[in-house]
Amino acid sequence: MNANTNSASPLVSILIPVYNVERYVQQALDSIASQTYANLQVIVVDDCSTDSTAEIVERFCERDPRFVLLKNVTNLHIAKALNRALSEATGEYIARCDGDDVMEPDRIQRQLDYLHTHSDVALVGCSLVFIDESNAEISRYAFPSGTALTSHLLRYSTAVSHIWLCRREVYDQVGPYRIPTVEDYDFLLRADLAGFKLDNIPNYFGMKIRVRTDNTVGKYGIVQRKLFNYARRVHAAERRGLDVYAERSVQHIIENGREGVLARLHYASDKVSYMASIRPKGLPKYLLIAVAAAISPYKFQYYLNAALRMYVVRKHRRVST
Repeated sequence: MNANTNSASPLVSILIPVYNVERYVQQALDSIASQTYANLQVIVVDDCSTDSTAEIVERFCERDPRFVLLKNVTNLHIAKALNRALSEATGEYIARCDGDDVMEPDRIQRQLDYLHTHSDVALVGCSLVFIDESNAEISRYAFPSGTALTSHLLRYSTAVSHIWLCRREVYDQVGPYRIPTVEDYDFLLRADLAGFKLDNIPNYFGMKIRVRTDNTVGKYGIVQRKLFNYARRVHAAERRGLDVYAERSVQHIIENGREGVLARLHYASDKVSYMASIRPKGLPKYLLIAVAAAISPYKFQYYLNAALRMYVVRKHRRVST
């Protein structure tokens, strides 16, 4: 355990939903325990794993009292698992991590320092290093910084990754997570609408995100894209003062979204897109992206939004200089 657990250091609660990540969860927990900022409350919610994930976490909790494990009786999926962790969180600040993520040692300290020096910012993220199942680096993604730009980019997709740190009052005002697989994007849309300023630490790659075929994207595929569009429709209505969110609509998408020819085509496009992300030798990345976009209209939408984001960022940089 690190040394700076004095009363002047605010408590940071870290929410970690886990499900069948026995290969990776030890490394994720080690990266949290090794943080240079030590005043942490780490709440792990096991969502009915069928492997040894829960046992690994239990052994870890016995060694470090800052960590606690909650076990769901039924599989609630990620949004409700996060909400259970949130209900137990007592920290002045809330952070996220997944069971296969790996934190840089100074991630929490850097994000906390950023919020302390930017009193107008309520939630801050950082840029990402993508790694494969063997911890080899695949690529990097730099999230743009600046609250105005971050707010604008939410029109196209998430502008802050799920590994943010935010002030507790954001959750108190915005409310819990709602829409599984896009729970972070939906939360950011509501936080932005509520007037909270969101940002990313410039040029700081504080998190390693694992790319694998059985994570959220690989597991949910077209359902995630349909829920993304649903979150955007709900947000558009909320901007007009209308409350159209319905949990039954979310459940209908989850239960029926994988049916039909389009779902099978999108599954194939996800496979091609995954190949593009790991950049196999002899296959040009952008050729694979073009093939993936041609197979599924949802994948085409995904890449179109990515292109629009890139255009907005470049335009912003030209104006700024």
